[in-house]
Amino acid sequence: MSEGNFIEMTPHKVVKNSTADVDESTDMYDTVQWLLDHVPGHNGRLGIWGISYPGFYTSASIIDSHPAIKAASPQAPIADMYMGDDSYHGGAFMLPHNYSFLTFFKSQDNPTEGPKVFVPHDYNNSNGYDYFLKLGNLSNIAKSLGKPGNPMFDIMVEHPRYDDYWKSRNIAPHLKGIKAAVLTVGGWFDAEDLQGALST
Repeated sequence: MSEGNFIEMTPHKVVKNSTADVDESTDMYDTVQWLLDHVPGHNGRLGIWGISYPGFYTSASIIDSHPAIKAASPQAPIADMYMGDDSYHGGAFMLPHNYSFLTFFKSQDNPTEGPKVFVPHDYNNSNGYDYFLKLGNLSNIAKSLGKPGNPMFDIMVEHPRYDDYWKSRNIAPHLKGIKAAVLTVGGWFDAEDLQGALST
C-alpha cells in the first residue's frame, strides 16, 4: 500500500517515480520504523522470513538493516537470477516457469490491495508444449501476457547472456555486515537449484 508507481521491479532494485532510488533494504528499514511507531504492544524486536522471491527480499532486507531486525530466514532465496535461479538456469531460458509466474506478477499502480485469492492463468490447454508451439516466437509469447505486457518478461528476453544487467543484480556480493541472526534454508531439489541458498 505504499505510494508511487513501481515502474521497474528487478532482483536488486525497485525504482519508483520519485527523486530518490529506493531498494529493498531501505524500504524494509522504513517499514520497520513505521511498524515500531504505529503498532502498539511490541517489544522492539522483529524477525522476517520469506520463500523464493520473498526469500530474496528477506536477504536484501538485512543489508544495512534496521537494528530492530533480530532474526531472518531466507528460504530457497533467489540470489542470481541468471546463473541458477528462476530466469535462466546456467544460460537456459526457463520459458514455462517464467511465463506462469509472470502471468500474475505484474507492475501495478499503488496503492492497491490486489486480489485476495490467487487465480491461476487459464492456459485453455492441457499440453504445455502445444500451448507454446501455437503461440510461436517470443514476441507473440510476450503479447499473450496482455496489455501493456510485462516489463520483467521483456527484460529477460532482452538479456539472454550473463551481461552487466544480470551481474549487477546478483545479491550475494552485497551480503556483508549482517547483524541479525540468519537461518538460510534450501533443499537439494529446489526449483532454484540450491544456488540461491548456497550463495546466500
